[in-house]
Amino acid sequence: MSDALLPLRLRDLLHVADVRQASDVHVHPGCAPALRVDGALSFIEGAAIEAAEAAALARLLLGETRVRELSHRHDVTAMWCDERARRIRVHAFEASAGICLSLRLYRQAAPTLVELGLPGAVAPLAARNCGLVIFAGPTGSGKSSSLAAFVAEINRSRACRIVTIEDPVEFHFSRGRALISQRELGRDAESFADAIVGALRADPDVIMIGETREASTMRALLMAAETGHLVVTTLHTGSAAQTIDRIVDAFEGSQQRDIRAQLARALAAVVCQRLVPRGSGQGRALVADILIANDAVRNVIREGRTHQLENAALLSRDGSDESGARALARGARTAATHG
Repeated sequence: MSDALLPLRLRDLLHVADVRQASDVHVHPGCAPALRVDGALSFIEGAAIEAAEAAALARLLLGETRVRELSHRHDVTAMWCDERARRIRVHAFEASAGICLSLRLYRQAAPTLVELGLPGAVAPLAARNCGLVIFAGPTGSGKSSSLAAFVAEINRSRACRIVTIEDPVEFHFSRGRALISQRELGRDAESFADAIVGALRADPDVIMIGETREASTMRALLMAAETGHLVVTTLHTGSAAQTIDRIVDAFEGSQQRDIRAQLARALAAVVCQRLVPRGSGQGRALVADILIANDAVRNVIREGRTHQLENAALLSRDGSDESGARALARGARTAATHG
């Protein structure tokens, strides 16, 4: 295929993805293009992508500078905008067959909490002045969309200062009541931890970290949450207990007691989410388990008894602190009604 026809080929791929409501497009030399629809992979009928065509698509989407970076690092991620100004995350990597591409398609505007089907208990968290809110779940569970919807809710409802630190920036937020500065890792900041420390000098009310992976980032966000800021992030974990353990276990044993105490003080809530098939067989619905920190939950975290987190939430709900916690099972049922 000539370079002149590449934009048309790409436009056709994206059109098919839009028609089928795909979240991702995969280009692999020697195979027909594939789409991710409702979590399942399917192939587009037609000729296989040749290695030379995949390499040419990479040049078109990444630009020459990023292509040279790809040749040195063997994988690279960048954002690309189509003719409708829709943002598309491009991940290119080298494999035995040649250059492979994975395209994540984003909506032009951040979704709302209601559109995603998140439980009603999530919205009040956006009104908090401080604390740590974590959206947790496996890959492909919609955490990034929930994070964007949470920031959009703050932007809609509060006059405040928001700084986001993302890798890469996925949604651009429209002007609302908040002043929002979006920073991208690699372009605007060297690391999440350094960017969080820098953000504290920008007079923020809210700090959003796109993903928490390293102990240095965890330490920085705990510090920010403890010093009077609302901090929101994501973690690749499957439950509230796993989320707490993941943070604590990122540190050496001698530090873990202090980290548990710091986390117990800073935590506001953990929203664990997943996408499940709808009963109709059409699409998927979001189901969320919510743990809102209260005295019982904080004690469990501080003492390292994370296996008792659900019991602590249940006891609190049935006792005097009804508003302080929502049982995990109750959170799942609530989410199902929104799906």
